[in-house]
Amino acid sequence: MITLLFVFTGRDCIGCAKTGSGKTAAFALPILQKLSEDPYGIYALVLTPTRELAFQIGDQFKALGKPIQVRVTVVTGGRGEFNDEIILMLFCSYPTLKNSPKFH
Repeated sequence: MITLLFVFTGRDCIGCAKTGSGKTAAFALPILQKLSEDPYGIYALVLTPTRELAFQIGDQFKALGKPIQVRVTVVTGGRGEFNDEIILMLFCSYPTLKNSPKFH
């Protein structure tokens, strides 16, 4: 809870915790709070080290952002450049994007 107080006041925060302890909520809730105040005022880019984590975080943003009808796009590498280009063109109207590095 103390972490959220720091983040909601705009301060940077680095955290480490066990699975299921609310790490995603700790950074997603402040983003969603800002979106609820001004849906056209911010965009968020969340970078992850793996595709699996990108999709998990995307699911959490969708669940937590459902009351404000947040739109989420997950873009990962390795699916072909054409698919990613289409998704990125559509991103112009999406407030949140999650991404993971492209692995070869």
